[in-house]
Amino acid sequence: MAAMMRYLGINVLFTLYPEDKIAKVWDQTRLPNVAVFTTLAGYVPDSLLNLETTPIATRPIDIGYRGRALPYWLGRLGQEKVWIAQGVLERAPYYGLCCDIGWLEEDRIYGEQWNVFIRSCKAMLGTESGASITDFDGSIQARVNEYMTSHPDADFFAVQRAVLMPYENNLVINVISPRMFEAIALRTALIMFPGHYSGLLQPWVHYIPLEKDFSNMDQVVEKLRDLEYLQTITQRAYTDLVASGHYSYRRFIQEFDRIIEEQMQGRLVRRSTKFRYWLAQLERIVVHVTAKKPVHPLNYTARTDHFYTIFLVAYYMKLLPWLLLILTLRDPLPFRLLRACLGKLQRQQGITIGILIADLLRLGIIRKIQKGGQIAPGSVQILAQIEAGHVLFTSTCGNHEGTPLESVTHATESGAFWLAFESAWRTGQIKKIVWDHTACQAILRYRLGRFVALPWKVIDGLYTFNALIQLAPKSRENQ
Repeated sequence: MAAMMRYLGINVLFTLYPEDKIAKVWDQTRLPNVAVFTTLAGYVPDSLLNLETTPIATRPIDIGYRGRALPYWLGRLGQEKVWIAQGVLERAPYYGLCCDIGWLEEDRIYGEQWNVFIRSCKAMLGTESGASITDFDGSIQARVNEYMTSHPDADFFAVQRAVLMPYENNLVINVISPRMFEAIALRTALIMFPGHYSGLLQPWVHYIPLEKDFSNMDQVVEKLRDLEYLQTITQRAYTDLVASGHYSYRRFIQEFDRIIEEQMQGRLVRRSTKFRYWLAQLERIVVHVTAKKPVHPLNYTARTDHFYTIFLVAYYMKLLPWLLLILTLRDPLPFRLLRACLGKLQRQQGITIGILIADLLRLGIIRKIQKGGQIAPGSVQILAQIEAGHVLFTSTCGNHEGTPLESVTHATESGAFWLAFESAWRTGQIKKIVWDHTACQAILRYRLGRFVALPWKVIDGLYTFNALIQLAPKSRENQ
């Protein structure tokens, strides 16, 4: 890895190793003149902010967990992900606990169902992520594989005695897992082995510590059944790690961009390199395609040069969200909603103009689909329902490729629905807006024009219009 980074001319490296251990792994001999920064394994996703959560008292599962068995050559720390699951599951019947715990591949849960699972649990198990052995040259892994070939039934302790003992804790990575951020964001308590957790989580403050020999299981179960305590500890964790915004992807990206800019200023960088850096940023936003095959954005043509000029100017003038809104919607309803929301946007914490526009873009796309607009291949229909303050858009997919996209409601019914929708939204009668796309396996993406496509995933599963609800003109009076 170090040799390849030198070959590629890498100047900046982000690592999970803490600052006091970086020099032991990525020293100047391996990576001369490379700036190394410590980062986390994951951050708080914006998609989990301000989601409705089920009260802890009504959640049917006492303890939930999904883990994965890691290779032995990562050391003892990697095995704790299975050991905590086995230990709690063995003791659960004695305490009468309802558990949904697994660590096999067939037990895995993905997508929106994972969020549903977290919200159905009073508490989730957890251990430190990382490894207690650092394999500098691959020789440890090779020795373990060789031993397992001749001893296929050996468990971890046998491999540890035969191979791993001299290397255990030679250089440890013990960091907080992204799953802990997910559980905290969804107000689910954490029951975890004591550990460092990147210095962010404290026992009895942010999580319930479970001793690695399970000697305090009685105390853990007592706290688990104390619903007032669970409410307090989950709220404290949410305030410190989620609501603070210190560990959001937005904050990480800002820090990442700041570091890259500083490193570019401190080095002799050719103008062509800087220009390609700017284009690389642009490539995240717009992708140039022809009718037959993709063309890299660096391959300018007279035909498409004006597209990139527009997007470059818009990007660096911070006008891109507005440009996307104008180019993709061209619909008066989203603009009316936008004007109505702007007055409350600055006063509403956690809602930015980007989050609001994401809601308005999807609302405009739903309306375009209902009018027969070509958004994606295949036949997609959307049923719109409003009942008891809840608005549900449900996608259904047909079987005929190329069939025009249209709503399952007639045009007159669709028009009446949108009039009722806008009226109810402005008077604060709408409590929730959801787009359910789970019936369609294909990810719905949006294209702009014939030659330029936005690499933007419209929906894959469920989408909740949180910004539109929180910024509704009468929402504060009705809460």
